[in-house]
Amino acid sequence: MSFGFSVGDFIAVLDKVEKIRSRFVAAPSQFSALSQEVKNLSNIVRDINDALQIASNFTPRQEEDLRDISQNCQNVLVDLEKTVDENQVLEVRSGNLSSKTVRAWKRLTWEPANVAELRARISSSIGLLTAFNSGITKSITKEDLEATKQAVERLTQHQDDAQRHDIEKWISSDKPSAKQNDIFRRRQEGTGEWLLESPEYRTWYKGEKQTLFCQGIPGAGKTIMSSIVINDLDSTFPAGQSDVGIAFLYCDYKTEKEQSPEFFMASLLSQLLRRQSSLPAFIRDLYQKEKEDLPRPQDIKSALRIVVKTCSRVFIVVDALDECKEADSTRTELLDELFYLRDECGAALFTTSRFHTKDVSSRFHGELGLDIRADDGDIEKFLRGNMGSLREFIQKRPTLQEDIRTAIIASAKGMFLLAKLHLDSLRDKVTPKEVKNALERLPKGSNALNLAYDEAIRRIESQDTGIKELAKKTLSWVVHAKRQLRAAELQHALAVEIKSSVLGIDASHNEIDEKPHLRELDPDNIAEIEDILSACGGLVIIEEETRHVHLVHETTMEYFHQIRDSWLPGTDTEMTVVCLTYLSLDRPEDDPFLGNSEPKHFWGKGETGFADYAAQYWGDHAHDADDTYMQAALDFLCSKKKAKAGLPIFTLDSSGLRRIFEEDTPAFHVITYFELPDLIKPLRTHGLPINAQDEQGWTALSYAAHFGKMTMAKALLAEDGIAPDHKDAIGRTPLFIALMSQHVKLVKVFLQQPGVNPDVSLDDSCGTPLAFAAHRGFLDMFTLLLQNGANPASKNKEGRTPLLIAARGGHVKIVQALLNTGLAKMESGDKNGKTPLMNATERGRIGVVKLLLDAGSNPNTKDKYGWTALFYALNCGQLEISRLLVASKDVDTEARDSLGRTAYDYSYFPPPAVLSETAPMYNRRSSLSDNTN
Repeated sequence: MSFGFSVGDFIAVLDKVEKIRSRFVAAPSQFSALSQEVKNLSNIVRDINDALQIASNFTPRQEEDLRDISQNCQNVLVDLEKTVDENQVLEVRSGNLSSKTVRAWKRLTWEPANVAELRARISSSIGLLTAFNSGITKSITKEDLEATKQAVERLTQHQDDAQRHDIEKWISSDKPSAKQNDIFRRRQEGTGEWLLESPEYRTWYKGEKQTLFCQGIPGAGKTIMSSIVINDLDSTFPAGQSDVGIAFLYCDYKTEKEQSPEFFMASLLSQLLRRQSSLPAFIRDLYQKEKEDLPRPQDIKSALRIVVKTCSRVFIVVDALDECKEADSTRTELLDELFYLRDECGAALFTTSRFHTKDVSSRFHGELGLDIRADDGDIEKFLRGNMGSLREFIQKRPTLQEDIRTAIIASAKGMFLLAKLHLDSLRDKVTPKEVKNALERLPKGSNALNLAYDEAIRRIESQDTGIKELAKKTLSWVVHAKRQLRAAELQHALAVEIKSSVLGIDASHNEIDEKPHLRELDPDNIAEIEDILSACGGLVIIEEETRHVHLVHETTMEYFHQIRDSWLPGTDTEMTVVCLTYLSLDRPEDDPFLGNSEPKHFWGKGETGFADYAAQYWGDHAHDADDTYMQAALDFLCSKKKAKAGLPIFTLDSSGLRRIFEEDTPAFHVITYFELPDLIKPLRTHGLPINAQDEQGWTALSYAAHFGKMTMAKALLAEDGIAPDHKDAIGRTPLFIALMSQHVKLVKVFLQQPGVNPDVSLDDSCGTPLAFAAHRGFLDMFTLLLQNGANPASKNKEGRTPLLIAARGGHVKIVQALLNTGLAKMESGDKNGKTPLMNATERGRIGVVKLLLDAGSNPNTKDKYGWTALFYALNCGQLEISRLLVASKDVDTEARDSLGRTAYDYSYFPPPAVLSETAPMYNRRSSLSDNTN
């Protein structure tokens, strides 16, 4: 509206109506007619208010009419409110715990004349408003309605998009498109066409075969080929075609620590969902139900299968199965699920692997296959496309360029990687003769790749001292880093200046003169990433989208592992000191490392630093370092900077991202987490208390128990003054913590330690360690506790014994073990008198019921309500147990509870025949009326 009388003025009328209408709630019956008139007035005012939000143009006459009608309404409402005030009083009403003041109607009757007048005035206002509403409704244009509709749709779409983003992020944080874009960008234009035009690919693409398994030698270009296939599928079936699913996985040795079956399945599911126009309802329901936690692996797997089945076609591309880690059965589980998606859900699989990866090749035996190799035409295209990277004199000599192409193609033997390395080897040549001599020396044969790497190392060593040292330090970080480094992290790591006395080495470009304290990172010491990559002679590359820095190929990593001791000695020691030095630097006050939500620990602005990596992994590097790192570690751990720099530390476990250390975590906890026992005595020498506690009352020994750090636990227990039975804030000892974390070997170590009480009891319902093991069914640890004197007759605060707890859980072997002790009391009930037999019966643990009955448990024992086991069996619908009990000659089927009822009066089963074969008396149910007097 664009006139003087604003929408806000009319909203005031609406508010006044609603306020008065609310006061007519619970009004005496004589006011019902007036109350109805107020309700009618409220409805028409609401209608007009809605129309005002849509309408865009009004005539001057309409503006004037609305102003007059609104003022009339205001006058009527003021008089009505005044009359209501005169006929209500304030009363104080008391409840059980408090009192409150409310309005109440007086016990009198209004004057009929007054009521009639008010009703007439309200009716008049309603009439005027209705007429006005009819007029403005007719004046609302189609454009007004369409604009409103579009605004609502935009709002709804925005809300849907926001929730969709949250759901997809909840399912998987993986961003495979960035990897795909980077790899596909590195291909040479026009290469790989032979694969897309091959009969094998066309057969697979058309759906005549559901699997295409491609093998190749290292460096043949398998990963590039996978990216070409993914791009071809995306181009053929664009994202708008939501009934066709496309998903892919790049297995990568560089991210082995993050690889898991759950990670892979979640990534596939997330990719398939992104292609759909809207998320399935069951996915939204799952998110609403579980969004406070990470999705469960079984839910992800089930959802993935459902989504694949609902698509008309699904293509799944998996590159480098040989790089998927094998040690913990990740690769086996991935292959199992891929074949299930193919065989049961109809997915089409395109996979690549090195030749002779035994467990992979055997799984694809008999499937449609195709060998990947770089054909000469593709290598020639690559060389032509990259000839411009060589020196200017080569650009001026077409004949020399042809010689280069001919020699490299002959030497590469179908290996793109080797062609790249050979081309890189020519970049430092300054005359045609040097180029020709290099071409004559190009390595050939089975060892050609290693010889090419040897040549790359020779070129690095021949560079100027500063460039050579930069290359060697870069390669040290890239090869030995515990995870992939971002470019900014690498730049900061290389910029750290360490004191020569720390490592006992001669001064070099990255060291500083002796100074009592290092204050901050010198920005003038940070090298440009382009210069860093150039120094490494083509062995290190950067992903443009993610800014991750890594070696050019997996075989490059294999090569450096072979020469690390001779070419990069002492790497982990220096890396440890660099991390600790960096963490000891001053940092800006606005450093996001102070945040609590995610591990964005970077010195400087944004993601431009190295603190996250340094805090997470300095201890891992220290494992492989020599003793010269220890002074830097002690300086760091004993300084106040530790609280502000090295902590908190985050880690990933089954519950997702969580904090390991808070900022005031004691130093002993830190070295326990990293398992650095050699620092125990030096820290004690510096006066740090070995039994220091964190905010939850945990000592370093508690941390060792929780994280399963056996070496640290033994080292700590060997120290004088250690408290092996220390209780945390809720009463848990290291023994209890090790038990809860399922570290069997540590439980055994603690039980053998003098002064450790196996019967320590928590204040909550857990009870003793034996009771907790019985509850969780931890048989091995339960047996250890029994063997080391744990009391089988202990009770928790609910009065439950370990036998009762094991019976509830259906843990037959633990029940048997307790019965074998002769000390467990079968008739010992909880605080309500429910025995182990009753608990097992109620929960349907038929194996335990049989075991207890055979051991002599009394089925006629009653709880505090007079119920026996038969009551629980019938009431809970346990048919087999009911039959088992009724068939027992010792069971009193006529037993009555405290209300005089029998078990059959509470039966879940309809009478009369469910138990008739074994209990004929069940046909005559007792009469409630006969037994409740």
